[in-house]
Order: sequence, then C-alpha cells, then structure tokens
Amino acid sequence: MKNLEEIKGKIDSFKKSRKSVILGTINCQNKPLASYSPYVEKENSIFLYLSGLSEHKQNIIQNKNVSILFIEDESEAKMIAVRERLTYDGFGELVKEIDLEKEIQALFIKEHGNAYESLPKMHDFSLIRIELQKGRYVFGFGNAYEIDGCDIKHINNK
Repeated sequence: MKNLEEIKGKIDSFKKSRKSVILGTINCQNKPLASYSPYVEKENSIFLYLSGLSEHKQNIIQNKNVSILFIEDESEAKMIAVRERLTYDGFGELVKEIDLEKEIQALFIKEHGNAYESLPKMHDFSLIRIELQKGRYVFGFGNAYEIDGCDIKHINNK
C-alpha cells in the first residue's frame, strides 16, 4: 500500500489534469442521464455552468443527487480495463451568492479561457455547485481507495 499523503497528491494531480467531468444525474421519472461539463474546483466543491436547456441542469434542480466521474482518456491508458478514475457522490444546487459567482467565474476564465467572460451574462446559463461527498479513486489492479472527506482508506478484497 502506498503512503496516504502520496495518494492524496495523486488524486489532486489527477483532478487537475482533467478539464471536464462526467455527470450522472436522475430525472423526475428516476431515469439516469450521463453527460459532461467543464468544471472548476474550490473547497471540496465542483462548479459548473449549465444551460437551462440541458437535461442535466433540470435533473439537478429536481434531484440534488449527482455522481461525478473523472476518468483517464482512453488514448492515455496503458490498459483500457484499468483506466485511472475518480468518482464522487455529491449534492447539486444553484449558486445564488453574487460574490461567489464572480470568484468562480474568474477561476473559469483562468482555467478555460475568455469565453467564460460572457457566459454568465447569458440568462440561459446558471452556476451550479456540486458539494462532493464520498468518493473512490482507482489507478490499477489492487489500487483502489475510498475517500470520505480527508480520510482515505485502501480497499482490499478481504
């Protein structure tokens, strides 16, 4: 088993290497939807700008339970069956605090470019916060870890 500080570092590095997340949401008929969105992270939350026309925004408004997946690109994987991946359960909500929205918009511009200068002015887009809960990080056979806040535990088969 690796040092847990080393694992925390790997998790942070892996998240920073991804520009978007895959979202798992549920609609009002309890049907799942997989989608994706560019994101930024601040204080154990993922932030997304989502269009009012998108199914995943409507799903988050109706059902706050969200699953987030960061996954290694297939072209980067040494073996397709063991792609590095990080999943979290989370709760989604609309961001209504103007100061926070300005701060997050600045992060979007820094990380994703100037297109995010005008996006918030479009009345169709809203800033969504996904508060991260428990997670799981996998980076190869036998290398699986449960994440609960600051606690990281190796998962074994015993």
